[in-house]
This record gives sequence, C-alpha cells and structure tokens, in this order.
Amino acid sequence: MDTQEQLAAVIARVALGDRPALRVLYQGTAPKLYAICLRILPDQDSAERALQEVYQEIWNSAAMSRANRSSPMTWMMAVARTVATGHRRRLGAAPCDQPDCAPVLADLSVLSGAQAKAPGIGGPLGLCLREQQVADVDMLRLVCLDGLSYSDIADTMGVDPAAVQSRMRRCFTQLRECLRR
Repeated sequence: MDTQEQLAAVIARVALGDRPALRVLYQGTAPKLYAICLRILPDQDSAERALQEVYQEIWNSAAMSRANRSSPMTWMMAVARTVATGHRRRLGAAPCDQPDCAPVLADLSVLSGAQAKAPGIGGPLGLCLREQQVADVDMLRLVCLDGLSYSDIADTMGVDPAAVQSRMRRCFTQLRECLRR
C-alpha cells in the first residue's frame, strides 16, 4: 500500500465483505505483519499460523478500524501483536531470537535502546526515542515487539510489576507528548 488513505480505503472495502479487497490488503501488508509475528513467535510455522489468524481477525473487525483513531497500519500491527502474543503464551515459547530472523526484522530494530540513541535513526519516532532512557526504550521493545507482559518483564528484571507498569506508562506518555510537538 502506498499511502494510509489507500490502506484505509481497502480496509473499508474489507469491512463490507469484499474478498478481493482482502487479497489486496494481504499482498500489501503481509510482509510487515509476518515480521511482527515472527519476532514474537519461536518459528516460521507458528508465525505463519498466527498470520492467518491476524487476517481472520482483520476480516472480522475491519469495521472497527475506523473507530480506532490510529492509522490503519498501526491498527493492523496491533492486531498482529495481540494475536502473536496470544499464540506465544499458549505455546509457552520464548520470542524468536534465531539469527535468520534479523533480516526480516531489520525495519523494526529502531526500538533497540542503544540504536534509538544513535544519530542515524530519523523521523519523529527516532527523535522522541532519543529523549528516552535506554532502559525504557529496551522495555518498549520487549512490550511492543517481543510481546512480553509487564509481569514477564518484572520477573526478568526482578522488580515489582507495578513498577514496570508505572515506568511504561510514563514512557508512553512522554513519547505521545513528544510526537505531538
């Protein structure tokens, strides 16, 4: 998909039950959504099964994307993260950390704390991430890309889940404010 407006138009057609529109949507967005599933799930088979469920969910709830204030791609990425995280929890598996995942996930690496601080990351998100502490950016990555829950992060870090939730809330608020500037 070339623009958010085109993507929104295709999703509107999907909401009306237009199967060819779903095919167009899949062809234009599957690589990015598959990368999200692959990042969260331990293997390609699991990611492919999750991707099928992602498009089933998009088909069933396309009308809801209009009510959502985020961009159509942001909404679809949230659906992918939610579905893949559910699969990962059911599998009890760790996120994908295999070397062959790296090329597929290159466009998502901006949320690595050290990289977010690097001067080469551009755009509004990159600028806002550079204002955050490296540890907070790494927590964002764990939540948004790896699909870990706050309690998973708390267990890993040996802190109270409420502390993680508070830190993440502060970080999301700061990012939102920065992006509005």
